[in-house]
Amino acid sequence: MKTKQYVDGELYAFMTYLHTKKALEAGSIFVKDSINYRSLNDELIPIKTWKEKKDSILRKINNPLLLTPIDKILLDVNLHGLTPVVSRQPLRLSTSFACPESSLPC
Repeated sequence: MKTKQYVDGELYAFMTYLHTKKALEAGSIFVKDSINYRSLNDELIPIKTWKEKKDSILRKINNPLLLTPIDKILLDVNLHGLTPVVSRQPLRLSTSFACPESSLPC
């Protein structure tokens, strides 16, 4: 004689909500009108609009750095000023992971 099998409705609902929550947090599913759980594509300007109106969009933001060509930004960055700071730090090599109190600083 076969035993009847049934679905526990409360357990099924709980598991459905649990997996839905995990999928929302992982970004696997999205809620279109949500602030926290909407797709990244809903946040972005459509690519066609971006290509057509990029310059005017950036001007409206009014951030001079965004309007500056990357070549000029890289030329203006003074990486040589960082060299003295790095070279002043003594290089210490150690094979131990602990620092005995008697030999501070490590």
